Amino acid sequence: MTMRRSTISDVAATAGVSIATVSHALNGTKFVSEEPRKRVLAAAQELNYRPSGVATSLRRQKTGVIGLLLPMQGRDTSSVFFTQLADGIEESLARHGYTSIISNTEESEERQDDQIRLLRGELTDFIDGLIIAPTSTEASEWIENLRQIPVVYVDRYPLKYRDSISFVGTDNYEITAGAIQNLFDGGIHDIACISSKIDVSSMIHRYEAFVDKLSNYDDLSDRIIVTDSSFKDGYVAGLTVLKRYPCLEAIVVTNNTVGMGVLKAVQENGHLYNNIRLLIYDHYDWMELVEPKPDAISQPAFTMGKEAAELLVERISNPKSPVQQKIIPYKMIM
Repeated sequence: MTMRRSTISDVAATAGVSIATVSHALNGTKFVSEEPRKRVLAAAQELNYRPSGVATSLRRQKTGVIGLLLPMQGRDTSSVFFTQLADGIEESLARHGYTSIISNTEESEERQDDQIRLLRGELTDFIDGLIIAPTSTEASEWIENLRQIPVVYVDRYPLKYRDSISFVGTDNYEITAGAIQNLFDGGIHDIACISSKIDVSSMIHRYEAFVDKLSNYDDLSDRIIVTDSSFKDGYVAGLTVLKRYPCLEAIVVTNNTVGMGVLKAVQENGHLYNNIRLLIYDHYDWMELVEPKPDAISQPAFTMGKEAAELLVERISNPKSPVQQKIIPYKMIM
């Protein structure tokens, strides 16, 4: 048989004091003289009483809990990026006395909406703030449900609300444009792009940079292949673009998982493309073990996470502070 959990009323009855006295004695919210305080502590120990953390937090209007929504997928190396991001967030939150609840949206808008409703619906005051990498550029409904708490967007953001939100990330347009210019400066001009779906702000900005930098190509639309984020789809896209452009000098790949598939396609055709350059987003250890060794754009995920956490804590401390956008420097590994 399951034993009933002791309540504050049980402690008050055992100690012979009021419920208010029990609350003040345990929480230190008001002075309680020595003798009744000892009776309260003894009764709480006898009954194995544990105050409800949620109830106490609600009374104090603070929970010490931060929500964290990240779009990780097991089949995609982006899970490494977001894990590093989460590490940075949790390290900074811990220094400020906060804990986090991490929810994985798996790039699903439905899961994201359900998790936001959980954190800001049934448990309306359960979190003091939220850090989120949204699954799409649209946020018309759920963003309204977040207006009563501090929110920081990381890596991505809803485009419609760009000027009214706090954001931490890299400048994806500048990074991509700079990387392509680097290829131009090295005498490389026959370039194609392979991208995963262009449905979040980071991918949109990478795509826009590619289009702007290569706007002089008459066949620009054929030079951009958009595919699903998987090794197999990257491989197929790589074979397609290699066949389409026999003199291709470089491929810019906006997604790491897709990049692995493209690399396999290049390796299988190495007798034709032994000098081709691959420029892939995000730098991981596997790149040091392959030939041809790809160039990479390295985003400091851990630092981005730390900065997002610091910005959120600042907004919790000062809710009226203006929104901020922090752009984190990136690194080119050529």
